[in-house]
Amino acid sequence: VSDSQKMEKEYYENNVLASKNLAIFAVEKEIRKFIFSSSASVYGIPEQIPIKETHPTRPINNYGKNKLEVENMLKELSMEYPLDVVCLRYFNAAGADEDGDIGEERNPETHLIPNIIKSVLNSNEFIVHGDTYDTDDGTCIRDYVHVNDLASAHLSSLKFLDSNKGFHIFNLGSERGFSVTEVINECQKLMKTKIKFKIGDKRDGDPDILIADNKKSVGKLNWKLEKHTLRAIISSAIDYHKNAL
Repeated sequence: VSDSQKMEKEYYENNVLASKNLAIFAVEKEIRKFIFSSSASVYGIPEQIPIKETHPTRPINNYGKNKLEVENMLKELSMEYPLDVVCLRYFNAAGADEDGDIGEERNPETHLIPNIIKSVLNSNEFIVHGDTYDTDDGTCIRDYVHVNDLASAHLSSLKFLDSNKGFHIFNLGSERGFSVTEVINECQKLMKTKIKFKIGDKRDGDPDILIADNKKSVGKLNWKLEKHTLRAIISSAIDYHKNAL
């Protein structure tokens, strides 16, 4: 989100134009199924929590605007061509594969959990982006979903499209929210150390709370959350980053 505010042109080219090219290619080659990794950022500031798929889409950052533009483009294509689409609106993707070989690795790192873990492993100070949000402890609340559960949702979506034509939207989240402070506390317990952090500036485009209503995904995709606890998500991430040293 924060990078998309700084690099609007690059994000538009990568997220919107490249996706459009891919979708047009799919239509030309008569590919019938298209699954798009979208984002909860399309909702903007939530009017109610948890957020249902029918919630108005009013993104407040360029990343969310890009995702919504691709969704709308795919919806139009699905109405004009024999292209069946599932848009999966991720909440906060997190965690790593159980074997510890596949995990989050980007430069610069922007996600909360890997940044906390790396701050411990590298003996650095961690920056919390704001503590004046409208939450109990003042830090942002997010709904974290394990990457393996996200992967299983894609397989379920493929199966769903076997018998469901047209355009479909599903939230992928756990229906539970954790604040930045709660994530830090869980990391401290699992890593058995006191985490050094300081409060920095808020990031542009960050809503106070994002929590999914996942009943549609669970009901229609038969999606099962296998690793829904914060402990399971963070533990897998710790294993990955320790292996990556």
